[in-house]
Order: sequence, then C-alpha cells, then structure tokens
Amino acid sequence: MITVGGTSKLIDRIESSGHCRRRPNPEDGRSSVIELTASGRRLLDKATQAVDDELTVRLGDVLTPRMLQQFAAVRVALAGYNAGPARVAACMCVPAIAETQGYVARILGLMGGAGDVSGGWLAVRLVA
Repeated sequence: MITVGGTSKLIDRIESSGHCRRRPNPEDGRSSVIELTASGRRLLDKATQAVDDELTVRLGDVLTPRMLQQFAAVRVALAGYNAGPARVAACMCVPAIAETQGYVARILGLMGGAGDVSGGWLAVRLVA
C-alpha cells in the first residue's frame, strides 16, 4: 500500500538525488507539484526502455505501444488484447466478461501487479 508519508519520503529521496524538484501547487496550496529535472527525465527514459524491453520479452505483442497509448493503462490494454479493442474502447475499462477479467488478473499476477493502479486515488501528472 502506498501511503502519503511513504510517498513523501520517496519524493524526498528522489529530490535529494537531483532527479526532481518540488514547487507549490498554484491550484492547491496544501500540495506540491513535482517536476522532473533533466537527470530525472533521462532516468525515466532509461527506466521506461527497460520496462518496455522486459514486457516485450515476457508478453511479446500482447501489450503493443499502440495498445498502451490507446488505453493508457496496462490492465485496460490487456483487456483490449483479450476482448478486442472496440469492446474495451466503449467503456475504457476491463469489461464484465469473466474470461477477460480472469486473463487480466492472471497477467497482472505474473507481472507482480505492475501497472495495476485500479484504486484510482493516486494522481500523477508529468509537467514539462
């Protein structure tokens, strides 16, 4: 489980490493906006490539870049692969199809839950 305190400590470590900086959120003074520095962006690019490479090795063409871009979430892209893109695009969700729900759960289980942020309470926004 990700807690507010745990997230704050993680951001402290990332900031002290020089990969991000905090600034006050102009829309809500109770929070901060986290911006990646140039070194943070390079690290993100490197990590993204490593994850993409690993997904390709483990899942082949199941999670294509096009599917991930279209559905913006690993679990929804997996559902699109299993149930068909048109069916998933209608709701942008994992449809209530037992086979598809089971497939998504199995694959996310194999991935150790990576990409499953279905709780919906964590908002991440990258800013330029």
